[in-house]
Amino acid sequence: FQNLLAAPMSQHTIFYHYAATIVPFIFLASLESISFWKKRFKYKIFLPIIISAIIISSLVRVFNYTADWKAKISRWNDRLNPIRWAMIDQIPKNASIITNFNLLSQLSQRKNLYALYNVWIDLNGFTGEKKFIVPNHVDHALVDFGDPWMIGGMDANPQKTSQKLKELFIDHDWRVQQAVEEMVFLTKNTTTGIKLLEIQPQPFPKTPNENDISVDQTFDLQAVTINHNLSSNGQLLPITFYWKANEEIKNQYALNLGIRKNNDWVYTHSRTIGYTIYPTSVWKKGDYIKEYYAYYLPVLEPGEYSIDISIMNRTAKQPANLTLNRTGKESGGKTISIATFTISP
Repeated sequence: FQNLLAAPMSQHTIFYHYAATIVPFIFLASLESISFWKKRFKYKIFLPIIISAIIISSLVRVFNYTADWKAKISRWNDRLNPIRWAMIDQIPKNASIITNFNLLSQLSQRKNLYALYNVWIDLNGFTGEKKFIVPNHVDHALVDFGDPWMIGGMDANPQKTSQKLKELFIDHDWRVQQAVEEMVFLTKNTTTGIKLLEIQPQPFPKTPNENDISVDQTFDLQAVTINHNLSSNGQLLPITFYWKANEEIKNQYALNLGIRKNNDWVYTHSRTIGYTIYPTSVWKKGDYIKEYYAYYLPVLEPGEYSIDISIMNRTAKQPANLTLNRTGKESGGKTISIATFTISP
């Protein structure tokens, strides 16, 4: 009855593992039903009826859940899977670690393992205890910023989600040990590594950059620094972005970065500016934000390449207007080239 009368779909269907306890009863009830109807029909009539009923009901369920299966299967070939396992292998066996919901199973044999989604909901989902406090001994974090739970939390309540993640990762000294796009491995209270995100009321010392770009006249991409030694083998392209909030924005923006060769795109990637730790919708007027992001490039052939960006207003669902501050020329939402590089044979 707990399963059959539960409000959540995950409890009263057998598609999810939550209803595993009811499966034996369904199996026994099916056998009893077949036995019941078998006594009321002749064998020659009963057999085709029961086979047809099984086939039809199976097909109905297959069509019902095809979209869910396809969505799950599409993630099996995620190109970041080897990266995830490589990061997991770096974590000491006795380490205390906090991680996303979608990485808990890979780390389930760890003694001190904590679910990151408890942080932004500020609740222990298993005990119902409020508020959720991350133990002081947790000193490793494996974060997938592409986790649908995290993105859903940011979209539903960006202020609370950002506040809780900032309290964890910004207010304490967490440093990046390895970052590959949305996958980031951090450790706390260490002298090695760099900060993933920094926020301060004054400008950061930065490398001079001509690409001072205004976004919808509300915030600026003041500069970018690119640290790379690209070769035709393909590798990471780490970029540090320097932002300034000219006013409170309220909207969430995504940065689209692409790499072109002879006007053909060889790589494109879209991501939330500020991760989910400090998205643009919670920026305050006068904030200076410095964020590190490492793009995972495919193998590139020798030649000249251009790094282009465009910015999307996710809230308004439209491209942002970009203006080069040094010229005052508006791009009308089109891409702007921020750098070029050459790969030698």
